Amino acid sequence: LKPPLSLSSASPQVSAYPASVPPRLCSSALARARASGDRGSEATAAMAASTAARVRLASLVALCCATLAGAGSGDCRHPLFTTHWAGKSDIIHLSSEPSMQYDLSLCPMYNGREACCNTAFEAEQTIAFDRWVAHFKLVKENLHNFQMEMEALKVSRAYVEVSFIEKALFDKAFASFNPVLDTFGTCFDTLLEFMAGVLCFACDPQWRGKVVLDDHCLSAIALRIHDSQNDDLWGSCRQFGAAADDLVARIVDSSLAKSVQSRFEDLRPFASRIGVAQYMADNSLAPLRPMPVWPPHGRST
Repeated sequence: LKPPLSLSSASPQVSAYPASVPPRLCSSALARARASGDRGSEATAAMAASTAARVRLASLVALCCATLAGAGSGDCRHPLFTTHWAGKSDIIHLSSEPSMQYDLSLCPMYNGREACCNTAFEAEQTIAFDRWVAHFKLVKENLHNFQMEMEALKVSRAYVEVSFIEKALFDKAFASFNPVLDTFGTCFDTLLEFMAGVLCFACDPQWRGKVVLDDHCLSAIALRIHDSQNDDLWGSCRQFGAAADDLVARIVDSSLAKSVQSRFEDLRPFASRIGVAQYMADNSLAPLRPMPVWPPHGRST
C-alpha cells in the first residue's frame, strides 16, 4: 500500500445544514426527542406510525444542536476527537480555540485559515494513519497466507484422495485468489485516502453542521458525507468487491479449502456499495481508535 502524499488528498466532502432555526422550534424538537428516548418502547411504537415524521424530527434536532451551540462561531471541541480536546496535559491535544495555521504539512488546506489542529497534533494524525496502513497490509498478508496454504494442499495426500468434484471445487477456489489480490490495492488505497480526510476533519472548527449529534447534542452518531463520496468509494472497490464475493462463495463450496488453518478474512462488507459505505461510516466516528472496526474475526466459512 502506498499512502497518499498528504492526509488531505481525498478528504470526504461533508455538507452543512442551514445557519439556524427559531429557538422555540428547537426547544420543542429537543424536548420531543428526549421524551421519546425516556418513554422507551411506548414512544417507539407511537412514532413508528410515521417514518417520515421521525426523519424530520431527527433532522431538526441535528440542526437545533448546531443552532443552540452557536455553530457560526466555530469551536474545537470536536466530538470525533474527544480524547484530544484541549486541557489535557498528558497527551497531545487540539487547540483550545480556532487559531491561524501556517505550517501544517498533513492537512495543508487549513493553512492560512483558523483551524483547530496544529503542528504538534500531526504526530497523532500520523500514528492513526499508519495504523490503518498496517491494518490493510495485514489483511493482504492473511489472504496471501491462506492462498499459500491452499497451494501446499494441492500436493498433499488429502488432495489426492478427494473426489474429482472436490478437486474441481478446490481448484476453482484457489484460482479465485488472484483477482482479489490484483484489485486489492486500488480499493484499499482509496479507503486510506478517505480516512486521511476524516483525520483532517479534526482541523475544522465549523464541524457542528457536518455531523449528526445524539438527542442530547453531546456525541456524534454519523457524519454528513456527500453521497457522491460513497459513489467514489464504490467505484474504486467495485472490482475488488466482486472478486472477493466470488472468492468467499468458492471457499464455502470446497470442503478441502475450509480445512485450511490460516485465517480467512471476512470480506463481505466489500461486496456492495452499501457495505463499503457503512464500513467507512462506522470507522469515521472514531478515527483515532487503537484498531479499526473490522468485520467479525475468524473465518466466515
